[in-house]
Amino acid sequence: MIRALNVKEGHKTLFITWSDGDESTVTAKHLRENAQDAISKRARFDGKENPVPADIQITDISVLGHASLNIKFSDGHDRAIYPFGYLKELSTTMTTN
Repeated sequence: MIRALNVKEGHKTLFITWSDGDESTVTAKHLRENAQDAISKRARFDGKENPVPADIQITDISVLGHASLNIKFSDGHDRAIYPFGYLKELSTTMTTN
């Protein structure tokens, strides 16, 4: 579960505080590049380039149920759902890549 969500740094970074006290940080660019909606997944499967603007911003966040978020972006993308476990995974891969 998430205790707190904050979007900072010009709407370019998502800060998450988990109920266990852990904290995660994920950039809007990293979230958008790894969106798991059908259109994004299909484009990656087909090998299509889908460059994400470096200045992409988070424009809205909605909590879906008890275990995921829908995040909307300044490029109009609004279909991706991010389960909490996937958000933790993305914050880890961002720091190691």
